[in-house]
Amino acid sequence: MTQLVPPVAAIADVLALIGRSGWLTPPLQPIVGCSVPIAATARTFRLEMGNEGPGLTPLYEALSIDLTGCCVILDAQRVHGAVWGEILATAAHNCGASGVLICGSVRDKAQVIQIGIPLYAMHEIVVGPAGRAHVQEVGGPITIEASISGTIPDPVSDTIVNNGDLIVCDESGCVAIPPAISNQILDAARRYAEAELETVRSLLRHEPLTVAYLHKKKIVQSIIAELGRP
Repeated sequence: MTQLVPPVAAIADVLALIGRSGWLTPPLQPIVGCSVPIAATARTFRLEMGNEGPGLTPLYEALSIDLTGCCVILDAQRVHGAVWGEILATAAHNCGASGVLICGSVRDKAQVIQIGIPLYAMHEIVVGPAGRAHVQEVGGPITIEASISGTIPDPVSDTIVNNGDLIVCDESGCVAIPPAISNQILDAARRYAEAELETVRSLLRHEPLTVAYLHKKKIVQSIIAELGRP
């Protein structure tokens, strides 16, 4: 039986416990979230502004093939205007993409909700880039600066999303996990989430917090012992 994907918050906490970054919220916020956590493989594109270039043709080509099990991620941090909306969301849905992350601006929220594909972005804006957005790289790394991401646990570092990373999304936000450690992180996050649920169950039985919290404390100590800490 396929194991359930743990909540994004549990994954983010596990990454923080072992001194890794990877949480993408903030700055990416749910525009169209998903009620049940989903996991998909990152497919990255970097966009830049310019008067000349290939336009969005490489992206259109990618959105014309099977993307089952993939999460489309656009680095449009330096693009002025919405790079994603109803047309591209429909194309992504048609080719089976699991979700879309836009490091930049989007529009057409109402229409994308109807389409149903999960969408996370930095901003909403009404105007597009007026034909001046160009795909400059396919499959390269995307760097989100720590100063943009907001306050995160020490050590402060940039978050880098690589093509092929595991992306997990739910209603709260999204997170990226390197494939080499994804199984370990997901397993730890499942146990972490279950410990939080057991803590709440104990409180509902009117046990004092000092007792109830021991469920979570035990798992936290176990994860740090197993996966290490800087």
